[in-house]
Order: sequence, then structure tokens, then C-alpha cells
Amino acid sequence: MKNKTICIFSAQYLPHMGGVERYTYNIAKECIRRGHQVIVVTSACEGVDDISVEQGMKVYRFPSFQLMNGRLPILKNNRQTRQLFDVLKQEQIDFCIVNTRFYFLSLAGMKFADENHIPFITIEHGTAYLTFNNILLDFIERKYERAMTRKGKKYCQHYYDVSEFSRQWLREFGIEGEGVLYNSINPDDYHISELTGELKEKLAPIENGVSIAYTGRLIPEKGVNVLIESFEELRKKYEHIYLILMGEGPLESDILNAHDDHIIYLGRQSNKDVINILNKVDVFCLPSRSEGFSTSVLEAALTKCCIITTARGGSKELINNPQYGLIIQNNDFHYVYEALENVINDANYRKTSANNVYKRVIENFTWKQCVDELEKAMNSIIE
Repeated sequence: MKNKTICIFSAQYLPHMGGVERYTYNIAKECIRRGHQVIVVTSACEGVDDISVEQGMKVYRFPSFQLMNGRLPILKNNRQTRQLFDVLKQEQIDFCIVNTRFYFLSLAGMKFADENHIPFITIEHGTAYLTFNNILLDFIERKYERAMTRKGKKYCQHYYDVSEFSRQWLREFGIEGEGVLYNSINPDDYHISELTGELKEKLAPIENGVSIAYTGRLIPEKGVNVLIESFEELRKKYEHIYLILMGEGPLESDILNAHDDHIIYLGRQSNKDVINILNKVDVFCLPSRSEGFSTSVLEAALTKCCIITTARGGSKELINNPQYGLIIQNNDFHYVYEALENVINDANYRKTSANNVYKRVIENFTWKQCVDELEKAMNSIIE
């Protein structure tokens, strides 16, 4: 298609880590590779300019309050915000993409596109309500999310999803998604190398056992607590297993309080090191209660891990048969425990399922395929 200037609204963006942030980055990178110009609009980040050029894309960072440890950025309604929107209007934008439907910046992006007569889509990334493991906060969050979605529907006519599961979730709000723009990977971006230094030293013990890894945000809906609980119970039967945890978040203290030298907490790691670590482990487990389509699952497939995850989001569309990995019903303790025990005891299954899912991911879930579908959506809406 003819080259366009595409503006992507993402409530958070790099260096803030998360699935939507990486989705935004990879969509932008593939669009730039095809000759499009890309602008990313996101929340302010300490130490970074309001407007900058980063890896070929212009990034606008709007002043925001960072609530809930950054999980709920609130766009500030002040002079600086208005000035940045005035500058953004001068960019000659052809098309807008709004990632997620319920953040204040998302709603501002929809309103901006609508008022300036710019065609746009909103991409849904979730499959359940956010949870804070607090009855009152969860009740408030649901009210907030529904209210924001109702407001967004006044502006947005075209919704897309990162998985068919997300598409089903949108129906909860009376929205019918028009298509799926799968979260994906670009195999050429991943270069596996040997671990060195402190990482090599910390992970040396796993060579003599079965290793299980988790990488992602350390928040309740990812099931990190259940994974640790299941592992600690399995350790009573199996001496040769190890759990490697990577990421950061409010549950970090729970991990640090787990007194077991077979639980190896590495904190936040660069994407390069995550890939090198996953390449060394046997099993990747993501017992999440809410996912769009986890990048970590795609990367685990690319590094030939045996995968265990829940029937949430796009993972079920990648692992659509037991030959590709184990999909468990939910992240209740007994499901996670049983799945882990099964793969611990079956080395042949670990190997064959890992090889099968590797082949499936590189044949079906790449950013080239995703942006092919995005360009089709853009053409249909612009015309």
C-alpha cells in the first residue's frame, strides 16, 4: 500500500516493560521497514524528552500520573498536554491505532482521531478484567473499565483484537471485533548466545535437573503465586527441579520470601538475556488468568521450551493441540501442579512438544503476517 504516517497510542511504552509496549514497538518497527512513518504517543517517562526520535519513530510522551505502580497511568489535563496535542495535529497523520480501550490516553487518542477526521482502529489486548486481589479495588476497576469503554464507543467504529479469545472478550462490552491482528515475533530479531558472567554462574545448577521458567510482570493475574506454591509442593517429591523467575512488580517480595535455593530469582532482564535464558530451560510456565496473546509464550516457543499455560488469549490459538504444549483450564493450584508434574516426568514429551511448537510459531505468527493484516484493515477503512 502507499506509504502512510501512522500514529500509535499506547498508554505505556518502552522503557516501561509489558506486552502492549512490546506489541506497539514491533508493529511500529515492521511498519517503518515497509516505508511508513510512525509516531508513538504514550505517557511521560522520567529522564526522557517530551518529544524524541527513537529507533526511527517519533515518540510523544504526555504528562501522566502513574497510579498502581504504573498499571493505571492517568493523563494530566494541563497546559503541557494541550500544547503537545497542538503539535501532534501538525504531523499530517493518515491513520491512528489505539492500543487498549480503557486508559485515559486511549480515550484521548480516540477523541483526537475523531475530532481531526483521522481514520483509526482500537486494538483489544485483554481477556478479562484487571484484578488487584482486593474486592473493593476490583469492583471499582470494573465500573471504571465499563465507563471508559462506553465513552470510547462514542468515538470508535472499528475494533480489532490480538487473539480470537480477545475478540470473544470484547463481546462482554457489546463490541464485535472486525478482525485479529495477532501478537507475533520476528525470528530474525532473536540471536541466541551463551550465558556469561553472573547469569551463567546463577544458572549453572539447572544443567543437572529439569528447569521451569517464568518471565513477565510479577502481578497476581499472571499466576506467579500459584506457580511458586505448586513448585514448592513438587519440591517435596522431586529434588532435581528448578524454578527461574524473571520480571519485576508488586509480588517481588513474595518471591524473595520463598526460602528455597532451587528458586532462582533474576529480576528484570533485557530481552536478549531472556531469550538466552529461555534457550537453557526445559519448561516455560505462564499460569495467567488474563492474557491477550503473551509475547513470552511466543518467545518460549521460539527457544524450544515445553510450554504450559492457561486457556487465555492467543496461547490457545498457538497451542491448539497437545502436541504443541499443555493448555490448562485455569490457574487453580491443582491444574498447575498436575501439569508441571506431568512434564517433569516425561522428557520425551518435553522435547517433542517443544520442537512442534517451534515450527508452528515460525510458520504462523510473525510480524510480517500481522502487519499484512493491519494494512488490509487500513485500506478497508481509509477507502
